[in-house]
Amino acid sequence: MCCGSTHGWNLAMRYSLLRGLYDNAFHLLSCMRRTGTPPDHFTYPPLLKHAVASFSLTPQLHASILTLGLLHNLHTANALVSAYAKYGCLQSSLRLFEEMPHRNTVTWNSAITACLHNSHPHRAMWYFSHMTMSSLSKPDRMTVTTILSAQGCLQMVARGREVHAYILRQGLIHQNQNQNGLTNQLIENALIDMYAKSSDVESAKRVFECMAARDLASWTAMISGLMQNGLPALALRIFHSMLKEGITPDDSVSIASVLPAITGAGTLQQGREIHGYTIRNGLKNPFVATALLDMYSKFGCITLSEILFHELLFHERNKNKSSSVVSWSAMIMAYAKHGYTDDALNLFHRMVEETRIKPNHKTLMAILTACSHGGGGSDLVDEAKKWFQCMRDKYQVSPDMYHYAAMVHLLGRAGQLEEAMAFIREMPIEPGPAVWGALLGSCRLHHDVELGERVAQVLSNVEPDNPGNYVLLSNMLAERGRWEDVVKVRELMRDTGLQKKPGFSFVDV
Repeated sequence: MCCGSTHGWNLAMRYSLLRGLYDNAFHLLSCMRRTGTPPDHFTYPPLLKHAVASFSLTPQLHASILTLGLLHNLHTANALVSAYAKYGCLQSSLRLFEEMPHRNTVTWNSAITACLHNSHPHRAMWYFSHMTMSSLSKPDRMTVTTILSAQGCLQMVARGREVHAYILRQGLIHQNQNQNGLTNQLIENALIDMYAKSSDVESAKRVFECMAARDLASWTAMISGLMQNGLPALALRIFHSMLKEGITPDDSVSIASVLPAITGAGTLQQGREIHGYTIRNGLKNPFVATALLDMYSKFGCITLSEILFHELLFHERNKNKSSSVVSWSAMIMAYAKHGYTDDALNLFHRMVEETRIKPNHKTLMAILTACSHGGGGSDLVDEAKKWFQCMRDKYQVSPDMYHYAAMVHLLGRAGQLEEAMAFIREMPIEPGPAVWGALLGSCRLHHDVELGERVAQVLSNVEPDNPGNYVLLSNMLAERGRWEDVVKVRELMRDTGLQKKPGFSFVDV
């Protein structure tokens, strides 16, 4: 096959890539080289974009680019930086960036995106800071949208405000909504997400309320942000406002974001209405089905959760798709929280033995919850220990603070307080409030006031503003008739301005 000129070969390769015929495109490149037709700076960028089909192609293309002397072209070099980053080769990507004699805004954006996508948000911020000081390349709207995602990961609200101020100073949000409304929304949505992830709900609300126009992504970002910060009632109100403005959720992300809000502050009937909406509008995909499964389980409708789970397995089997660990973990957790320990463990064994699905950190939490809610007998403690160790050794799941807290709760509930203390001492990470709080609760359960006082002292240092810890210690002392010590704890709470908020619940009739 011969396409004549370089331009003809480039067109043929681009056509193959657009049709998804990646192997054919790379075959055309080989034919082009054999005919002696020289590639130019338009040849390699489209191929590098699609080199993700095989990692070995990227270094091969890089070698060809060097041989032909095309690396000096910014368009080609930028595509190469991005190609390495997509495969997780951050060092190769950034080394190439550092060696480039000239850089434009796209180059900087490629480096910043590479850092973010490879879990290096601090490094992304470092490049952004240097980019702002460059006299040749200034951040554009894509830059700030990417860097706001990095700030959300870091949860450093002060730095996030600095980026927000930079956006306003540089006029990256236009006042003329008709001229650049879509771009405005992308930046403003990123600001909402950043502030919410940094626990600055008020700033997120201000950005949301000041938007000249909101799209579905704006509403979804605000609802998700409120849920992340434990404000389900407000999230539900925002959802109802969205519906009143004629914005209808037409994707799985927006539906899945509102279901936890209904669980936290809504009613089962509202959940059923959303379920019906997803069916009528063809939105019932695995992502939504798993969120519905979780919602029904939290409302106590475990049978409906089971129906959704088995429907999910049936549809995936018919499409020859493997089931998701997310849906299996959600169903295991549903059984666990309702005390169906045997069902949870049996489903877990079926997952790892029959489907060969690899468990993740949520699966581990579901197993620990199942063993804890099953009464915490010695056999279940042994079961939990076995899987806790197995998750690390066999499945490479690194336990987080909440996994350690769950194990302490399990050991403590079984009356193994000394073993729980030994477990804490051997933790590879610094025990947090969740871990010490779990042990304090177990001390009260087993009337171990002496250990409880020691744990409460530690908690007063690591979590001084939580009144619940003081109330728990006070109740323990009262049960032992140590009224003078009770008065001292209560006086300490009063002097430090701590007051436990009363709890409440809804009854759905």
